[in-house]
Amino acid sequence: MQSFSQSKELLQKIKSSSHNSQSQGRKSPDNSELKLVSCLSQSKYKVFLALSPRQRKHFAVKVFPLTEDKVSKSFLRECRLLTLKHPNIVSIVETHSKQKILYKQKEIYVSQLIMELASFGDFADLIAKKGLASSDDTLARTYFHQLVNGIEFLHTNGIAHLDIKPENLLIGDDYNLKITDFDSCYMKNDHLANRKGTKNYRAPEVISGDNYDPFAADIYSMGIVLFVMRYQILPYYEDNKIDIYDMMELLRTDTETFWRIHMKLHGIELDPDFKELFESMVTCDVKNRATIQTIKSSKWYKGPVYSSKQLRLAVCTKV
Repeated sequence: MQSFSQSKELLQKIKSSSHNSQSQGRKSPDNSELKLVSCLSQSKYKVFLALSPRQRKHFAVKVFPLTEDKVSKSFLRECRLLTLKHPNIVSIVETHSKQKILYKQKEIYVSQLIMELASFGDFADLIAKKGLASSDDTLARTYFHQLVNGIEFLHTNGIAHLDIKPENLLIGDDYNLKITDFDSCYMKNDHLANRKGTKNYRAPEVISGDNYDPFAADIYSMGIVLFVMRYQILPYYEDNKIDIYDMMELLRTDTETFWRIHMKLHGIELDPDFKELFESMVTCDVKNRATIQTIKSSKWYKGPVYSSKQLRLAVCTKV
């Protein structure tokens, strides 16, 4: 994705071209008139910035190549969220299972998701800014609240994301967090065999491939994201040690040593309330892992959060 500063410049251009035009035209763009402007993401499936000249409005278009003229299962999984609307989830405006586009001077057929544009781009870039959250507990908590609200809405509707990580979170025009990339999502009666998540964010039972609870697996990944939000570093690496320490194993077997090493190596200031919440979310014991309800009742979670105006000011003054 673009950097936060690049996305901010893009937003200003978009707003100037869309001034006083939001109420004109249809809510959904005419796909035949969409103009691909640039590539926003080079991840597993490309995402393009697209312009609807008729509406004078920009959208994000996620493209899924067809395989032997067959529609991708990932595309079909994402299509299931078409009717779900929540302020912390990127809205799908329209879907096309087979659409002809021009790519590298060739006409090819692809499936497309036309989505709302989160103009400030990748949340991973935002939290990577030095001192953004580590010096502002309220900012980390505010964005964590929004993540919890979005995931709670999904779980209530029988959907587990199964690939929660900062790169799958975006920042919308209002500076609020938006969950995206549902090509690995789970719904009742789905098979879980191909859902492997992302290294360093996935739950232990996902790594081992056990017949796991997908909703509990989301809680674990949210715990890792919370740590990254708060400290701008991963708590561990699956395949590598930190210095000489296997931090993943220490988190499982000796949390006191886990925290002591992070304090020594990274200067982390230990907050007992944060420690309690984080450990409850990333325990290997799925039966004792935190739920959305216990997260929301935790002491750290109940701390102060920013209003919309304060959030905008906090982000703009730090980035």
